Amino acid sequence: MSIKIASLQLRAFELGEARAALDHAISMIEQAVEEHHPDLIVTPECTYPAYVLGSAQEFSQNYPGDPLPRLSDLARKHQIHLCVGLATPAESEGGPVIYNEAVLLGPDGSLIGRTAKSLLWHFDTRWFCPGASYPVFETALGRIGMLVCADGRQPEIARSLALAGAQIILDPTCWVTSGSDRRDLHNQQADYMLAARAWENGVWCVASDKVGLERGTVLYAGRSSIIGPDGKKVAEGPSDSEAVVVAEIPDLKPRSLSPAPRRPALYSNLSRTTEELPVHALLQEPLIPSRAQLRAAVAQYPPFTSTQEMGEVVRPLIAQLARENVELVVLPDVTPNVAEEAAWRSDLVFPFYRSLSKLSGVAILATAVEQEGHRRYKTACLFAQGQEIGLWRQAHFTPQDEGRWTPSAEIGPVVKFPGQSGTRLSVMLGADGFGSETARSLMLNGADVILWPVRASLPGSAGFDLSHLARTRAAENRVYILCSTPLEEASGLAGGTYQGRSLIADPNGVVVAPALPDTAMAVSAQLSISSCREKLRVPGTDVVYSRRPDLYGLLVKEDGVEL
Repeated sequence: MSIKIASLQLRAFELGEARAALDHAISMIEQAVEEHHPDLIVTPECTYPAYVLGSAQEFSQNYPGDPLPRLSDLARKHQIHLCVGLATPAESEGGPVIYNEAVLLGPDGSLIGRTAKSLLWHFDTRWFCPGASYPVFETALGRIGMLVCADGRQPEIARSLALAGAQIILDPTCWVTSGSDRRDLHNQQADYMLAARAWENGVWCVASDKVGLERGTVLYAGRSSIIGPDGKKVAEGPSDSEAVVVAEIPDLKPRSLSPAPRRPALYSNLSRTTEELPVHALLQEPLIPSRAQLRAAVAQYPPFTSTQEMGEVVRPLIAQLARENVELVVLPDVTPNVAEEAAWRSDLVFPFYRSLSKLSGVAILATAVEQEGHRRYKTACLFAQGQEIGLWRQAHFTPQDEGRWTPSAEIGPVVKFPGQSGTRLSVMLGADGFGSETARSLMLNGADVILWPVRASLPGSAGFDLSHLARTRAAENRVYILCSTPLEEASGLAGGTYQGRSLIADPNGVVVAPALPDTAMAVSAQLSISSCREKLRVPGTDVVYSRRPDLYGLLVKEDGVEL
């Protein structure tokens, strides 16, 4: 069954214009029905009465009343599913509260369900009360989950919805932005994070945003979008004007929850009390910014077919990086077609990298194939000054790779890098980074920097690439992500055309060092470790302390049993 969806991008209204805001939203809904005949319409966060409420008192003085009777009549009249973003007054045990809700109405006008924003953002913590559940609702269109705006920044929320069976996630949002060109406004969620949520969870995502300015200081990014399970935006609005963004979904057949099957037994930290976690102790440690610096690089080259070729390529590369004061380099992932070659056997190549790290003074993370009897691991080892600093084995594999490798029984360690920087680093290999849990667990275990040897192409993606995923992992955890990819022959292109995606992303999700996609090379960047310890995104919203581990039970359950 195909479904037509309309995401309404509406201009911002002030709280004092609440009645006009509701009238305008209803008019736009009527227009969307007349022109496109959708099955489902989604409106922005706080379509009514407004997003910037000022205070609970100001809200109570200016709230015109419950809009649901009019909206229910509208859904019934047009026989549509309608998801509306509303600021809703309610009573709690502690007295009156206001929720920032996504409210879903059925084609008969009935209330199907509501979800309150859980991750409050910045100043909205002054007047909204956070939600405390992530329900999924059965509808005639399929299983629908909802989140609101900043909820999309916290990977546990979308993952919880997907684990509860959501086939589509609706996101009424107010993506705040800044910029000098109204036609080219950006927000991390609009740029890449919501696409990552769709891809990593195998769901459709629909975001409806506002445009324009509220209270003279809050500018909205627009760019309402409909995103497929492959991470591709199938429709997107402009950033400077109202729009009805429409797409027809051919079906809601469930895709595998993740491009790599989950390992819930490895994620126990996700539901532990924050104060019990290593990151909590780490964030209390003093740090001198001028010393907390690390020069690091990622390398990119075609896979080796002999140990001789390995030496000819790696020796001069490491020597040059040493001249540039690089302290750490991440070497590329192993590709299946060369996994049998001697140049990738751990017993042959790890001694070479151990020796090279001592001779060069550069710490080297190398990935190889490790054989232990009938077990075969993809293993990364970090060498510094001729010593092994840490060893990691890949724990997650795509369905195509399963059976070829033995998965690790644990997520690897977080180690302290030698020297005065105080850097804590760890490694995820290949598909370990495809789901959100590994990087999240490493950050909670205290990692400032995550090294990621991985192949350049993502499985099941179209219009969504490794840079989007790396930027998401960096920004959602406030860590550096260092991706090192092999140069592989690009499918669908002329023979001999190679493609890589090596890059370094900073804790803001900015790519600070990209490699040329078709060139064997290395790129380096200065890592400021103090920025990794700044987990406060904006006043009132913190990457670590705004998490709700008590609500993440589904993430650590396997077959319905809590581990």
